[in-house]
Amino acid sequence: MLLPGTASSTRTQTWLLAAVALVVLPHLPRMPWWITLFAVGVGLFKLLLLRRQRHQPPRVLLALMTVAGSAGVFFYYSTLLGKQAGVALLIIMLA
Repeated sequence: MLLPGTASSTRTQTWLLAAVALVVLPHLPRMPWWITLFAVGVGLFKLLLLRRQRHQPPRVLLALMTVAGSAGVFFYYSTLLGKQAGVALLIIMLA
């Protein structure tokens, strides 16, 4: 079991972040600019936290970001269902 803040845990989380970036990258050109900005910003923030060996942000902040992203997808696509809206939601949730 990996302990938070250990070198192995940081290395593993960095690889997971890289894998998420590779999965999300092909979809970003077809997404609205704000989803791209959101995904890149959150990814860089997570990388910064990993490099500084800090804890994750508070759950309240994560919940607010999730609700704000979901609301943005709903207002942009007028639905949370469908291929485009679904991919947008997945990108937000992965970020």
